[in-house]
Amino acid sequence: MIQAAYEGPDGSAGAADAGKVMFADMSAYSSRAMVITENKGYAFFVNPDGTLGPQAPYSPAGNFLEHMNPITPRTDGGACTITLGCTLTQGGYKNNFNSKVLNLASGGLWLGSNFYTNAQLNAILQNNAVRGNGLISLAHQLVTAELNIAYGAQVTPQVALAIVNAQALIGSLVVPPVGTGYLAPSATSSIESILDTFNNGNAVGGPGHCQ
Repeated sequence: MIQAAYEGPDGSAGAADAGKVMFADMSAYSSRAMVITENKGYAFFVNPDGTLGPQAPYSPAGNFLEHMNPITPRTDGGACTITLGCTLTQGGYKNNFNSKVLNLASGGLWLGSNFYTNAQLNAILQNNAVRGNGLISLAHQLVTAELNIAYGAQVTPQVALAIVNAQALIGSLVVPPVGTGYLAPSATSSIESILDTFNNGNAVGGPGHCQ
């Protein structure tokens, strides 16, 4: 199981990792209670008997991690149960749940090496003028996937790898309509397909679509 942790803006002031999604492979801890407690950036497992377990493999240590499963208010010792959560599609965030884009706690997300504000992310999701530009269609699915993670959806190893690959592929390109970057659809289609399947709630072992 891959656990996704979302770093919100309420960690150390100006934290470089705000708006980023981090992944931790929990498969080695399958015998432990899937409950995590946060303590100033360090996450610990809670054993079935209620005692404190070993430190979970989260980074960066020393920053507050905003654990999103389920979404909880900021507390130094807050605890939350890991659940699969659920996903929305690009259309869901574009139309019925647009406020989740405009009010994303971090103020934006990283796509490649560039940070996009909530308003810019919304402009990307609202942009239907793909016109053979794989960067736009890839950004649609990547932004949607990272929003889903930010709101509690868990990723499978395949989806986690697809997100990492998508970020690397985008690199320094600036996504339209914010910029004029371009990628050939043939370079992005396989990653898009994985992310689209996840966003539609059909990833094997992943969360279902929000009802």
